[in-house]
Amino acid sequence: MSNIGVCVEAHSDLIRGVHKYCDDWCDRCPVTSRCLPFRMREERRAEFGPDGAMTMMDMVAFTREVAKAAGESTPGLDAMLSGDPKREFQPRPADAWLSEVGFRYGTSAARFLRRTGWAAPMPNGPSENPSPLEMLAWYHLLVAARSGRALIALARAERGIPGELQDALGCAKISHISIDRSLDALRELSRGRHRVAIQPLESMLHTLSVGLETRIPGGRTFVRVGLDAPAV
Repeated sequence: MSNIGVCVEAHSDLIRGVHKYCDDWCDRCPVTSRCLPFRMREERRAEFGPDGAMTMMDMVAFTREVAKAAGESTPGLDAMLSGDPKREFQPRPADAWLSEVGFRYGTSAARFLRRTGWAAPMPNGPSENPSPLEMLAWYHLLVAARSGRALIALARAERGIPGELQDALGCAKISHISIDRSLDALRELSRGRHRVAIQPLESMLHTLSVGLETRIPGGRTFVRVGLDAPAV
């Protein structure tokens, strides 16, 4: 699929792992030129057309290719695809409810967006001056996915698995960013005809934000190299 080399060391200007805790809004990102997946997606766009359309299996294959190029594996993805029979990638039982809040928010926000008639594709992110609906649409699945991943990584860190605490912190950081921006969008929408409909969404986001701060207290202040601090 890609002609990028088999290891990230072949491209010394890349910021290792900068894509792991970003919001995928590449058009607004200052470090796309140093992001491995972005380079690989650009190659794919040239090979497969301007929209770079991917099926689910394409995305799985692409994720594995990025990991291979970075010299990493994909145990979480592999477990998810196999149904995680050993239950190695699950949040702590005491945190399952919080993970469920994130999932319910994602599905509830999707239903709300459908009711508004929202159907605009955003392959590269929201427009230059995004509407509240654009922001809500862009971040609603990210909230669900990254908050769940943060809690899974926390459970694995508490079992002593190396590297998982950083993943928990990084995923909590982008979860908080996504939650805050979604709440800003909902506040804008509350001034119009959607006021009653969005109240449950706001409640879920507040619950999720407080829960993540309680369980992963360093998430908000976690520094993402290349995004929150300059990369050398």
